[in-house]
Amino acid sequence: MKKIFLCIFILFNLLGLQAFCADENTLINPDGTYNKPKKESVINKITNIFKKKKKPIADTQGKGYYGTLPDVMGDFEYKRETSQTVKQKQYSEKDLKDGLLLDAPLNDPLFLDVIIKKDKNSDYVNDLMKIKETLEKLKECINNDASIQFFNANVNVLDLQTSNLEKKYQYTAYAQSESYYAVRHVNYSAKVLGNLKFDANFYSRYMPVQDSVYAPKNIKEQSQALLDEINNTIFQIGNAR
Repeated sequence: MKKIFLCIFILFNLLGLQAFCADENTLINPDGTYNKPKKESVINKITNIFKKKKKPIADTQGKGYYGTLPDVMGDFEYKRETSQTVKQKQYSEKDLKDGLLLDAPLNDPLFLDVIIKKDKNSDYVNDLMKIKETLEKLKECINNDASIQFFNANVNVLDLQTSNLEKKYQYTAYAQSESYYAVRHVNYSAKVLGNLKFDANFYSRYMPVQDSVYAPKNIKEQSQALLDEINNTIFQIGNAR
């Protein structure tokens, strides 16, 4: 009996047959054959752990921007070098007479100092220019026969400006100039006329003023004298340096 089993065992080894033991994962075909899944080796399991999982490719079908793209190049058109030159417009004599060209802004200090490169005036001349503006207003008061209140308001401004001029320049060479003397004298004359007008308006309520210094004729003569003095003072201011 032992010889028989030994022969069978040798026969199986020679034919390459192996004993089969089916498990729950083994698939048996109808013809008697079977499919047994291969077991994953330990090395493959370790290798798969360190393999990086690939990200799935995003499906972009039917997604994205719909419409016309903006003209980006047009926004940078100004940076392109061009050989075009702007033609200089020629103005006719008629354009100049019609006032097509604007006058230079001579009242703008920035234009005078930067564009024209005008010489800087001294502080004394700048102070005289402020007084000149007040004298111009006094001229308007006399010519337009303005109210006493408006006339005296400008007289008070002139008096403050003259006092400031005296404090700043009474010990300088400017105090010997004709413009300095003219400003002080016209300031005094303006205050005298301002007081005369105020008193005439006050006393005319209580007594006749026809034959007195408060008469309208005398006030008119004094106003004309002050007007002449104002014009002379403005002339002296224009010649100041």
